[in-house]
Amino acid sequence: MLEDPSVHWVAVNSPNAVHASQIIASLESGRHVFCEKPLAPKFEDCLKVRDALLRSGCKFFFGLVLRSSQFYRRIKELLDSGEIGEIISFEFNETLPFQHGGFIMGD
Repeated sequence: MLEDPSVHWVAVNSPNAVHASQIIASLESGRHVFCEKPLAPKFEDCLKVRDALLRSGCKFFFGLVLRSSQFYRRIKELLDSGEIGEIISFEFNETLPFQHGGFIMGD
C-alpha cells in the first residue's frame, strides 16, 4: 500500500502495539497519517513517531475519545440543567477484548 502512488493518507487503526511502526513507515513513505488512540504504548515509541513526523513534513492527525462530540456535549447540558434529574448510578460495559486497548483505561 505504501508503494501505491494513489495513496495519500493512511489511517492507523491496528492493535496498539504496532501503531508506532505503522505510523513511522507511513511517514517515511511520504504519506499523511491519521492514528487512533493511543499513539503508542511506550513513551520511547512516541518519541520515535515525533522524530519521524518532524523529518517527513507530512500531516499527522490523532483521534481521541468522543467526549467532546455534539452528542456528549448535549447530554452534559441536560445533566447540568437538571432536566434529566439526579443521577443515581451509571453502568459501563467494556465490550471489546482487552487486547484492543480499551483495557488500558479500564484496568
